[in-house]
Amino acid sequence: MKKIPVVTLLVLSYLFAGLAVVHGITDTVLDIWLVFFLLVELPNMIYAFLLPRWGGREADLLFWNMVLKLCQLPIFLAVLLLVVVLNLLVLPLLPMLFVFAYTLLLSTSAYGISALQWAYRRGTLSWEKRSFLILLHCMFFSDVVCAVSCWRQFRREASAPDEQTP
Repeated sequence: MKKIPVVTLLVLSYLFAGLAVVHGITDTVLDIWLVFFLLVELPNMIYAFLLPRWGGREADLLFWNMVLKLCQLPIFLAVLLLVVVLNLLVLPLLPMLFVFAYTLLLSTSAYGISALQWAYRRGTLSWEKRSFLILLHCMFFSDVVCAVSCWRQFRREASAPDEQTP
């Protein structure tokens, strides 16, 4: 698995967040966000779903999903803190903050959703469990817990001895 798209998403999301903090939410920053979404986030989502076809492993998808979620956590906490502390002052910016945070959430969740879909197709995950985990991947903060728990469960299952009878 090539790490360049994942690292690019990680680095550029922090650069964009820093740009928004330094310059405020202006028309220029919104234009930069649109370019960031089209050139970085959207291709990352597509890449995550193409990886299984290109020989990517489920373990890699789950690992990078967890890493991205944990590394992006400070951005989500900063947005939450900004909304809580500034309360009414941030109200006009709320739609933009929500769109930025949610598109970032979806672009990082794509790796986990792809791995869950792959496990479902292989028959190792039920439809109900897959649907529930995908729903958790699409909600703020529960996505981090879901990413870590999916990775831990995969590692536990991968390290367990096969229960085949001789």
